[in-house]
Amino acid sequence: MRLYRGGFDATKTASACGQSVFSNLSKGTVQGGDAYSLDVTMSGFQPKTVTDVDVDGASNITVVLDPI
Repeated sequence: MRLYRGGFDATKTASACGQSVFSNLSKGTVQGGDAYSLDVTMSGFQPKTVTDVDVDGASNITVVLDPI
């Protein structure tokens, strides 16, 4: 998984159950004009990019990948 926005870019490997944690992130919201984007890739599935990801305190996002 890759989480990024202007000035920030981090990649993490998901756990066996597909979870990943990015910690100590700066607040970023669509409303503030500084939301994050998330790229998710996994073998056997179509890659997916999620834009306009709000991060404000403890935030969660669920991404469902489609099989190839």
